[in-house]
Amino acid sequence: MKKRIPYGIGDFELIRSKNMYYVDKTRMIKDLELHQYLFFIRPRRFGKSLLISTLENYYDILRKDRYDDLFKGLWIHDVFGSRIFDHLWSIFDQCDFIIKGTEA
Repeated sequence: MKKRIPYGIGDFELIRSKNMYYVDKTRMIKDLELHQYLFFIRPRRFGKSLLISTLENYYDILRKDRYDDLFKGLWIHDVFGSRIFDHLWSIFDQCDFIIKGTEA
């Protein structure tokens, strides 16, 4: 089966499960753990969503049963093997709220 290029897809699990091309940036995870506060500012189409999705799949305790399927063959799996899952992951993708006094 021919691999596809995941243009515009920011879902790590989808990319890995459909065997699409993926540039392994999991080495960055250990570097990110050295910092207390992270702020991702990059131009559009620079892979921010895919990086966040990768972190979500790596840390989320509710996804630990898929870890080997998703990360096998990637740097983080080869170097660290199994992962101790100790985070619950919450996503606030879209926030609809109105600041009091600004209603139209």
